[in-house]
Amino acid sequence: MLLCLSCAGSRPQRSADELPALLAQLPADDPETAERIEQAILEMPPGTVQALCLRLQPPGGREDLATRYALSGLAKHVSARGRKREQRRFSEEVTTALQAEMPATVKTFLIEQLQQAGDETAAPALAAYLDHPQLAAPAARALVSIGGKSALEALLRALADAAFPMRGHIIAALGMMGSSRATEPLLLLAESDHAPTRQAALLALADIGDPAAEAFFTRFFSDADSSSRREATAHYLRFARHLGEKGRQRRSAALSRQLLAAPALLHPAEYSDALHLLADMAGSNALPELLAAADHSDQQVRAAALEIARQIPGKRITASWVEKMNAAPPGIRPEVLEMLGRRGDPAALAAILAQTVDPAPDVRLTALEAAVRLDRTAGLNALLNLLTTLQDPAETQQVRQIFQTSYGAAGLQRLVEAIDRASP
Repeated sequence: MLLCLSCAGSRPQRSADELPALLAQLPADDPETAERIEQAILEMPPGTVQALCLRLQPPGGREDLATRYALSGLAKHVSARGRKREQRRFSEEVTTALQAEMPATVKTFLIEQLQQAGDETAAPALAAYLDHPQLAAPAARALVSIGGKSALEALLRALADAAFPMRGHIIAALGMMGSSRATEPLLLLAESDHAPTRQAALLALADIGDPAAEAFFTRFFSDADSSSRREATAHYLRFARHLGEKGRQRRSAALSRQLLAAPALLHPAEYSDALHLLADMAGSNALPELLAAADHSDQQVRAAALEIARQIPGKRITASWVEKMNAAPPGIRPEVLEMLGRRGDPAALAAILAQTVDPAPDVRLTALEAAVRLDRTAGLNALLNLLTTLQDPAETQQVRQIFQTSYGAAGLQRLVEAIDRASP
């Protein structure tokens, strides 16, 4: 009985003679048809996928278009969850086909299919192409996608002897794999006299984010002159972020603070990036640096600090920014007011309303808009109260615009009534 059930649950093997008819239906009209064709090919005898690979021709003609559709569809099909057996077969047969003599453009296509659906059995075959001028890049990308010990070992072995530009592809792949095992050889290459090798190693080390590379990046930043400081800062920040993403948030925050402690060395965009990094790693503990950045001479830095602050929740944070607003000079106070309005914490409302009677017009108008954001009723009353005291026609027009934008017809009616009451 069990034997019969087993037979009933198995699919009969299809004949390879059906392959031309299936290929004639590609590209399929819909995903369901494509899925049916892919499954049918996998039900054919072993070697069918390899035979498909050997039908490929160099790009430029349409003779093998259906074959390419079939192989790319199979790669997607077997890489779906729960199809390990089918993936292993696909990987092995494509790998075997790669051993045949064929143009590099065809091999590139097959390697790209292994990038999507290859498994660890493909690593040795891919490693053989890491010194090939045309195939090193796709082979390295495929090894990154496959991952695992075999792929990493293949890249590390190839690193020592590969020439550039093939070495550059290997270095980039090691950076993407993120293994600390690559740190030591990459640190040596980061001191290379060959600029492209050095640049590739720096980027890979930054992406790996190994604590063992911290001293190198700190020295690299400190030793940079004015012509290389932008590059050094970018690598430093990239390293610090990846360091934090791998669980070293506290150390990453410390590195960002070291940068912020030398503002004269930072371009405004770099200062802003360091603030973002610090906030991502330290959260509300970045408050002192954000408050300090709100006084920065560059508007881009101030805007970055205020936008970060807007997104950090908590009454304590709101209270600190209210205090900052009250102490800020008129030129900066509207920026803090605008942030407090967008922040959406009602705890700031009383302090914002107090600014609606500030002597500086920019402060008054920004405070009105912030109050409207936080509490429409309180904001409306503040607008009406201010309107009865205004003497400047331009500011009166701005208040009317706030009315119209925020309250529509109902607000305009209240505006008319207020004007009538204020008229002698």
